[in-house]
Amino acid sequence: MLVNQAKIRCFGHFVLLAPSGEPVKWRTSKAEELMAYLVHHRGEAVDRSRIMDALWGNDAAKTSAYFNTTTHYLRNSLLHIGLADILQHNKGKYYIRAEAFDIDSLSFEDWLHSCKTIDSSNIAGCENMAKLYVGGYFMSKDYSWTEQRRALFENKYLELVIGMNHYYVREANYSASVKLLKKALKFIPWNEALHVLLIQAHLNGYDRLAALKQYDALKRMLRREYHEKPGDEIKRMLHIMI
Repeated sequence: MLVNQAKIRCFGHFVLLAPSGEPVKWRTSKAEELMAYLVHHRGEAVDRSRIMDALWGNDAAKTSAYFNTTTHYLRNSLLHIGLADILQHNKGKYYIRAEAFDIDSLSFEDWLHSCKTIDSSNIAGCENMAKLYVGGYFMSKDYSWTEQRRALFENKYLELVIGMNHYYVREANYSASVKLLKKALKFIPWNEALHVLLIQAHLNGYDRLAALKQYDALKRMLRREYHEKPGDEIKRMLHIMI
């Protein structure tokens, strides 16, 4: 990452920060969505018709004029914070110069691709990557084209958290496990595996009261989300009568 580089945050709230730290003020919601869509494509060129279909769907009577106006607004918003020539087009295809930005989702992907196992040599890097995930991919936006990758990033985040937790358990660092899993549950509260791991982390740290409280949270979640009850295995873990 370059010093004073513009930043784009895709996890949680979508935001583009100028090198000064100033957030972009979008002229219209479609100008913001166009930028998000091009960021989603990681700087790859996308055909104009494909963009119009994603942003305006079947409203064919308006898309051409709307597209031209939207690209104009987007360029002006970027120019306002000193980012010229970011939006590019060639032969009917549009893209952004992704290398001009520090993009959290790209950093997250690159790290996970290079990090095959978690040990003392890379746990600090894993912790930094986990901090990037402050909510689902474009979670604050109702963009239909994000759904598949949102699920993918959620699964990748879960894999990272579970791998980090295994490392902490090997190191008997149970307080780190508890902290990590509590944060993950704020973002993915419906995941049963995270609840079970947190219960085990509390038990590992000899905090049975906290483990029982987490078991109650698990029961409420399963009843609310799936109309189910905790399985016998977790009850045996807590020595609860089956």
